[in-house]
Amino acid sequence: MDLGNMLRNPPEGDERSLIADHIVPTIARLQAECPLSMATMFSKEVLDMYSLPTEFLCSDLAASDRFFQSIIFNTFAMNERENLLWAPCHKHSSNLPPVALHQITFMELQTPMDFEVSREYIPPLSDVEDDNEGDDYDSNGNQPECGMPTPCHTILTNYNRTHRLNRQRSVPKDHYAKLAWTEKERTLAEAGIVITSIDDLKSKLSNFYEGGRKKSQDAYLRVPMDQMQR
Repeated sequence: MDLGNMLRNPPEGDERSLIADHIVPTIARLQAECPLSMATMFSKEVLDMYSLPTEFLCSDLAASDRFFQSIIFNTFAMNERENLLWAPCHKHSSNLPPVALHQITFMELQTPMDFEVSREYIPPLSDVEDDNEGDDYDSNGNQPECGMPTPCHTILTNYNRTHRLNRQRSVPKDHYAKLAWTEKERTLAEAGIVITSIDDLKSKLSNFYEGGRKKSQDAYLRVPMDQMQR
């Protein structure tokens, strides 16, 4: 969230200069040379779920804002974007059709465009024979059969992520105050109640929240992974 706010409305200083002189022009160039549709970033089902259009460019910042503000998981409101700083991206448009994400190739991403490749491009996923080193494969290049899958436990609680107080920022904005807050919370977490089993975790969580919030904001539960695997 801090990074998002910094990018949208940075204060005066080195960070602002970096964003204004490098990040914004780079994004503006990408908008022109590699337009992406939001439908290539998220599935049609997700867009339909929030009653959003399936075809709009990621470079449409206003439409992108509306999209991310519609997602229920985004429980923190971001700062308003400084329009003057981001003006190169607001006014930029491309005559190119949207590029499907899986069609962006190595050659399209070359900079400068007249750079001559001296060898054939190697895809991100290497061949099986290149990965046969170590104990993960047998002599024929086959992976051993997987063991039993790790059990998954779902524990329902009455925590309410949309509660007004759960949506507030608890971390101070001042850098030094943030460090002090972090050390305080780390100390509280280290002193938290140690969970001994899945049943113990269920029991503790059943009484951990009240009205959708933690009964005590200083309370923490410590969950050793070795206990959870038993």
